[in-house]
Amino acid sequence: MLHSVDYGIGAEELAVATLALLISCILSCSNYSGLNNPPQFGDYEAQRHWMELSVNLPFSEIYKSGSQNNLSYWGVDYPPLTVYHSFILGKVKQNINADWVELQQSVGYQSYGHKFFMRSSVIICWFFIYLPASFLFSSKLKNKAFVNGLLLLNPGLLLIDNAHFQYNAVSLGFFILCVNFLIVNKVVFGSICFCLALNYKQMELYHSLPIFCYLLSFCCERSVKHFFIQFTKLSSTVLISFALLWLPYLESKESVQQVINRLFPLNRGLFEDKVANLWCTLNNVVKIRLIFDRSHLTILSALVTLFASLPSCLLVFKKRSLENFFLSLASTSLSFYLFSYQVHEKSILLFCIPLIFLSNQLNGNILIHYLSICSLSMCHLYAKDEFLLAGITYTVLFSVMFHYFQSSIKTHRSRAEHKSFIIVSWSGFLAIVSLIAFAPPPRKLPDIYVVLLCGFSFLHFFIFYLSTLVMVVQRFKFGIKRVNKTN
Repeated sequence: MLHSVDYGIGAEELAVATLALLISCILSCSNYSGLNNPPQFGDYEAQRHWMELSVNLPFSEIYKSGSQNNLSYWGVDYPPLTVYHSFILGKVKQNINADWVELQQSVGYQSYGHKFFMRSSVIICWFFIYLPASFLFSSKLKNKAFVNGLLLLNPGLLLIDNAHFQYNAVSLGFFILCVNFLIVNKVVFGSICFCLALNYKQMELYHSLPIFCYLLSFCCERSVKHFFIQFTKLSSTVLISFALLWLPYLESKESVQQVINRLFPLNRGLFEDKVANLWCTLNNVVKIRLIFDRSHLTILSALVTLFASLPSCLLVFKKRSLENFFLSLASTSLSFYLFSYQVHEKSILLFCIPLIFLSNQLNGNILIHYLSICSLSMCHLYAKDEFLLAGITYTVLFSVMFHYFQSSIKTHRSRAEHKSFIIVSWSGFLAIVSLIAFAPPPRKLPDIYVVLLCGFSFLHFFIFYLSTLVMVVQRFKFGIKRVNKTN
C-alpha cells in the first residue's frame, strides 16, 4: 500500500491541482447560501458576521449574548480556531473596506467586491492547507495520481465550500495532515494537527475514536515504561494545545460552559433539516421526536453511535495497521453521520476523506460512485441555494471522468454486479433529482421529493456501513499484518 515517500510534485499532480482551482473559480460564480434571502440570509452571511464580531468584540465575548452580540442571529457555534480564522480574515477586510465588518451595520452586506473577497478566501484557505496536505498523503501511496485526483476534485467538498460557501477544507486539511504524521509515527505532530482540526470544527469528533484507539495502541505496543512515556507525551500535547486555543475562554467555569453550549446546542433537537441518516429516515414512519423527549433521544443516539463505532475501533486497537486504521475512520465517520444526534447534510464530507483513504481496499468504481453519492445526497441543499444545475453537472462530470480513468486500468476492472449497482443507483438519483428540479411537489406532501432523496441516500450509506462491518469481522477472524511505520 505504501512506498518510500516521494515529495516531488509531478505534472499529473500540478494538472489536477490546476483543474481543481479552475473548477473552484467557476463554482464561485454561482449563487450561494442565503443570497438575497433576508432576514437570516445563509451560511455566507454567517461567516461574514463572525468576521464582523471577531474584529469588534473581545474573543471572550464572542460566545456570549449581549447588546452587541445577538446569538439568535448567526451566533458563533464553532470552536475557537474558527474565531481566530474569522479574526484574521476580518482584519484584512477591515483594511480593504471597513463597511464590510462594521458592527451591527453590515448585516446582509452584499457587493461585488465583498463577494470576490469572500470567494477568494475559501480558495486561498484550500490552497494553503488542504492542497499541501493532500499532496503529502497521496505521495505516500503507489496509486498517488488516483488518490490525489479524488482528494482535490471531490465534488461534495468543492460544491459546498465554493458554491454553498463554507471553509470545510480547513478542518479536513488539518485532519489529513494528522493522518500524514500518524502513518510515519510522528504522533505528537499528528496530535497537534488533530487538535487544530477539532478546534476548527467540532464535527471532527467523527474521526476522534479511531485516532484515539490508534494512539492508545501505539502507546501499548511495548513495555509499561514505553506506555507511560508515550501516554504522558501525547496527553500533555493535547492539553497544552487545547489550553492555548481556549485561553481567552478559561477565565471562568461559566465562560467555558458558554462555549460548550454553543458548540453542542442540544436544544435544537435530533435533526434540524432533512438528512440521510437513520433518525430522519425513521421519523418519516414513526414520529420518534414525539415519542421520546430530548434527553432520551440524546442518550439513545449516543449509545447507538458508540455501539456502531465500537467494532472497527476495537480492530484498530487490537490489530493496529494502516489498513485497519483507514477502515475504522471510514466506518466510524459514517456511523456518526448515520446515528448521532443533530446531523447536518454537509457532515457527509467527514466520511468522504476516509472513504478515499480506502482506495487500495475497495473497488475503484465503487469508491468513485460513493463519492458521487455523497454529493448527490446534498442535492436538496443545492436546489435550495439555486445551484442544482452546477451541482449535478459537476458531480456527473466527476463520475464520468474517474470511471473512464478506471476503465483504462486493467487491474481495476469492475465486476458485472458493480456495474449493475452503479447503473441502478444513478438511475434512481437522477429520477429523484429531476423531480426536485422540474416537478412541483403535491400540496399535501411538500417535502416528498427531499424525503425520497434522503431515504435513497440513507439506503446506500447503510449498505456501505454494513460492508465495513463485514470487513471488520473478516479481519478479526483472519487477521492482517501489523504495520507500525511506512514500509
